[in-house]
Amino acid sequence: MRIKGILMVVLCFGVYQMEAQKQSDWQEGSYVDRNNQVHTGFISYAYSQNPKFKFKSGESARERKVKATDIKGFVIQQDSFVVMNNIKIDARESAASGNIPVDFVQVVETGYLTLYRHYTSVYHGGDSYSTTHGSSIGAGSSNIIETYIIKKPESGALLTIYSEPKTYQKQLLEVFQNDPELLFKISQGEVKYSELPELVKSYNAGLK
Repeated sequence: MRIKGILMVVLCFGVYQMEAQKQSDWQEGSYVDRNNQVHTGFISYAYSQNPKFKFKSGESARERKVKATDIKGFVIQQDSFVVMNNIKIDARESAASGNIPVDFVQVVETGYLTLYRHYTSVYHGGDSYSTTHGSSIGAGSSNIIETYIIKKPESGALLTIYSEPKTYQKQLLEVFQNDPELLFKISQGEVKYSELPELVKSYNAGLK
């Protein structure tokens, strides 16, 4: 996935708080459409299986819905998101395929490595339709799955980092292969999945 230069200028990258998925209050923000046009105003965004948010150009302006398929990314205050296609998720407890066609992902860290964070609801214990499409009809229960995605600098390829310890340790050994000290910590099982944002931030800083 390529992100146009204009998108990089507009999006002021910040640290995402999970509570942002639950809130739906209007906040100052902007988004970039598919034609690289910047729209500034107010955004109301809450996590949804159907990725979209509400937008209005002014406090008293009429609101409208903006779908992920119509834009490249958006920013709310210090939280920045880009649109990503075919997102692979760690869905070991789900009957779903583990692939999301399109959704918003948060830009957590930028630099030599770019780190994204994605959230999705995964249903299990229900029928296959409910599990895959997030329907409450016939569904058992659900939980939020957090998935980290790293963009490789050389190829721009996206690498989904899975939360299973042996799997992500193997992946991180590949990602941080130029840092012997960090490689040792990873090989010893001293790195937690939740520590990935700080690891990427530290790794990028060390390469400046």
